[in-house]
Amino acid sequence: MEQEWVGEPKPLSHFGKAMAELGITHIKALTPQAKGRIERLWGTLQERLVFELRLCVRTLEEANRALTKLIQNHNQNNRSIPSDWSCFCSVLDMS
Repeated sequence: MEQEWVGEPKPLSHFGKAMAELGITHIKALTPQAKGRIERLWGTLQERLVFELRLCVRTLEEANRALTKLIQNHNQNNRSIPSDWSCFCSVLDMS
C-alpha cells in the first residue's frame, strides 16, 4: 500500500507474474453480478460440504475422506475438456 502512495507499482504475486508472462489482463470483478458464477460455485460447495460433514463425519479422517469424495464428484460433474491441448499448457518462468 505504501508503495502505491509514492507512485511505485505493487510487486506481482506468482499468479500475477504468470498472467503477465502469458499476456493475460486480469480484470477484477467489482460487483456481485460480475462475481455471480464463482459466488454460486462457492455457495454450492459450502452448502454441500456442510451437509456431507453433518451426514457422515465423526472424525478428522472421515472428514478428509468426505472432502476428497466431494471434490472428485464435483470435478467429474463439472469438467470441461479442452478441444485443443496444444494451447492448453505453457512453460512459465517463475523466477
